[in-house]
Amino acid sequence: MNIIEINKDIDFTFINKLAQQFDDIAEDTKLLFRKKFSKPAGISYLSSLIESKKSFIKQIAYEENAISYLQRADFFKNFHFDIEENFNRHEVSNNMLECTKIQKDGDPDFVDGRLKKILESHLGVKKHLILGILLTTYEIVDNILEHSAGGEFSVSSRQIEKPGYVCAQYYSPNQIEIGISDSGMGIINSMEDAYPELSRKEILRKAFEINTTRHIKTMPSRGNGLAKLKEFVLESNGEIICRTNEYKITFNDKYENGIIEKEKDDLNGTHFQIIIVCQHDIDTKKIFNAEPSDYEDDAFDDFFDF
Repeated sequence: MNIIEINKDIDFTFINKLAQQFDDIAEDTKLLFRKKFSKPAGISYLSSLIESKKSFIKQIAYEENAISYLQRADFFKNFHFDIEENFNRHEVSNNMLECTKIQKDGDPDFVDGRLKKILESHLGVKKHLILGILLTTYEIVDNILEHSAGGEFSVSSRQIEKPGYVCAQYYSPNQIEIGISDSGMGIINSMEDAYPELSRKEILRKAFEINTTRHIKTMPSRGNGLAKLKEFVLESNGEIICRTNEYKITFNDKYENGIIEKEKDDLNGTHFQIIIVCQHDIDTKKIFNAEPSDYEDDAFDDFFDF
């Protein structure tokens, strides 16, 4: 039996390095957990990798105290491993959005409502900041249903075979980390037919620019989601890391235009680590043309889709 050791802290960087081992799985596999520290983007990324190979993953093993955070994050609940019976979390945290499966209509709304409660408990007076976090998270999560299978733009009832995952945690005093991950086509594969004149690397950079959409011929004014995400996160002095297909792109104060790195392997899906600094309120009218009062009216529905 093949063994994959989770022998370092489960963060985005480690899981990105571990991804090749999952891609190579072709036989019954056991996951062995040796460390106990985890972060949201690592959890969502690992969940997506397991989802893509779950028919091969037959056993879970762990050292004592190695999985307490994963258990708190409802990680095992999503895969129905036997371990779930022994480690079943009942309380709900006002700091953490537990690892949540995104597979059907209604899932993005559940995430939105849960995240709204967490943000309001910590950032109550920063209404615009809360709005921006909810807007960007909702649209990226919703895009899992719209784009992960490369389907048509308008779908009456959406449900995908391989779900995506989202996990988030607020860290006192002023930071939230959001992980959003799926095992679909990936951004570059999804958009390359719309931009045949660009290299795959150029397509990834363009995906974070205004009006970039795989429906460029029929809906040229759409495609603002990733561009607005980038603008909002950089305004907060935060960071975005996005791994999709064979590339990884990073945006932060040092790399406002993004730095792209070629990975050793070509990986399905799109995997985000989003860190937002919550120190000050942000002008959402300037970035999104939206006010907190618009949230209740849902006046910006589908504003960002790419």
